[in-house]
Amino acid sequence: MAFSKNLAGVSIHGEGLSDNDVLNIEKAIGIIFPSDYKEFLKTANGCEGMFNGKNYAILWSGGDLLRYNKEYQVDEFLEGMLLIGSDGGGEAFAFDKVNEMAIVHVPFVGMERALAVKISDSFSGFLDLLCNKVLYE
Repeated sequence: MAFSKNLAGVSIHGEGLSDNDVLNIEKAIGIIFPSDYKEFLKTANGCEGMFNGKNYAILWSGGDLLRYNKEYQVDEFLEGMLLIGSDGGGEAFAFDKVNEMAIVHVPFVGMERALAVKISDSFSGFLDLLCNKVLYE
């Protein structure tokens, strides 16, 4: 999966992770990431910026996932979800583990499952969406 076209112009957080690094993160969180998200972590390991001039997003590094999900008390407020980043404002992006790892956005304030809105069936589709459609009009 080639992410270079979707990541053009955004700031990459660091070197990609190794297969072993990704596996250790999956074990620590208790999840198996979709293959396209694993590929993203091995390519970019997080990024931040404007995606094709359409949407600003911060996608957290693999090492930050566990910490941020604990800090935001995701298990308490968004059971069955894993936050993976934000729009830099009031919305978080998450995998919905209950709904086949679809990508949703949900507000940080008033964080609850009922407010989650599905925006993509896959992580690669989510990146395409960030690059090609304004999420909030």
